[in-house]
Amino acid sequence: DPPDPVGWTPISQGATRTIGSLVGDNGSSVTSCATSTRNLLAFTGDFTGYREPDGSVHSADKAVVIDAKNGQFLWGASSVNGWVQSSHCALGKIFFGGVFTTFNGQSRNRVAAISASSLALTTWQPPTVGTVWSIDSEGGDVFLATGNQVKRVTTSGTQVWERGFDCAVRTVLPI
Repeated sequence: DPPDPVGWTPISQGATRTIGSLVGDNGSSVTSCATSTRNLLAFTGDFTGYREPDGSVHSADKAVVIDAKNGQFLWGASSVNGWVQSSHCALGKIFFGGVFTTFNGQSRNRVAAISASSLALTTWQPPTVGTVWSIDSEGGDVFLATGNQVKRVTTSGTQVWERGFDCAVRTVLPI
């Protein structure tokens, strides 16, 4: 195998060494997100904080958003009662999925979304069943891989359709 690039560290071992690191057990996803004013990175997993390059630590319960240019902490989730498995940026929001039923102290059914510009929790709460393994979007709607189902929901949270499979669905990629 070729050697890892200089400065590279797998997310599960303290991601993004050159711009900061996660504090805790592990990370599971990273999503890039471009807004009209800045570029963001959202990390998810089972961690308790984010350590900036200068060593300062910010509380971030299983989800964090940082400035992609300089690694500056911008937002950290609080009061999340289960693992955050996935994230996706689209439609002016950063979507999060996992096994949680509380996100930022608010009741959520394994999915949550924050505004990509204000980083405030939205009211988006589509119906889900089981762990949300993957999130993607197409045509203004959001797709959720939840166990052996894929759901298409609107940005207002209304379910458009649901398809069941005889096996676990861990990734959804609309094309």
